[in-house]
Amino acid sequence: DADLNTEMEAYLHALEECRFGRSPRGVFSSGAGNEMYSPAAHLAFNAPAYLFAGLLIRREQISGDLLDLGCGSGYDISYLKQKFVPKVRVTGSDRSLPQLDYAARHYAQRGLIFGCGDNLHLPFKGESFSAVIAIFSILHNTDPPRALDCLKEISRILKPNGCLIFSTPNREVFQNLYHENPKNDPQFRFISRFPHVYTREALEAFLMGLTRGDVKLFETVSVTGLANTGFRPAWEATVALMRKARFGRSGGVSLLSSLSRRFLPTGLGAWYFYMVLKNVLKRSGISLADIARSPRTYPEKDGIQPDQFIVVARKGKHGA
Repeated sequence: DADLNTEMEAYLHALEECRFGRSPRGVFSSGAGNEMYSPAAHLAFNAPAYLFAGLLIRREQISGDLLDLGCGSGYDISYLKQKFVPKVRVTGSDRSLPQLDYAARHYAQRGLIFGCGDNLHLPFKGESFSAVIAIFSILHNTDPPRALDCLKEISRILKPNGCLIFSTPNREVFQNLYHENPKNDPQFRFISRFPHVYTREALEAFLMGLTRGDVKLFETVSVTGLANTGFRPAWEATVALMRKARFGRSGGVSLLSSLSRRFLPTGLGAWYFYMVLKNVLKRSGISLADIARSPRTYPEKDGIQPDQFIVVARKGKHGA
């Protein structure tokens, strides 16, 4: 936690000094670019996960090529490249062409390139990378069978002893805080592009199958909880307001809410959510500095509900 908090302080300083260009088209609907339009949410969720990955890569002295799956606008992988792995060749991959165009124009540099890629059919040779990171970009974005296919692709492109580091949201703090949805019904989803969000128990059960049997993709898998205690009250208050607006007292979906989700652009809902969050933060007196000082890691199940889970999956010396 001490190392992570120190890195968060440095990250906040760099973020406040940055002057972003015009945000790329489709930024809200894609879920990327938080650093531009919601720095508070970015500091709570994206930044600590990237910094966790950077600290791990530095500590283990990983020196081979690095891939960032779901690099979005490119800001975080550019920061990670400069801060943690200046001598390592880094590739940022994403499905969104507008995001990649923005990343290439603003962050491409020697040793850092960007390219389009589908997580189910990665355009890389086998055993190409020593490490792959994927922050809020795999697992919860699809159903378990496709998630497994994605992890197979990642295992394929990882070198022996290679490492996958990815983050995924905690269902208790995302979906269940908004509305319990055991059947993953689209009309009750908190975030429409998150069709399958995991609790810790469900995540560990899914990951257990990756280290054994016919589908052994990795030698070991570990799960760490990551929470931002300073940001959590504002998050819970914002989700409560969104829940009340959508479901009212009856718990049923209002007609207006149903129509808006069906016919209005996805990005409009994201924009509205972040406007509500911004107002809640202002009323609560929670600053960006408060958020930067508040990430906490929880390696074990100790009663704390983390915001997200950081998964570290390692291949063996001779592959999985």
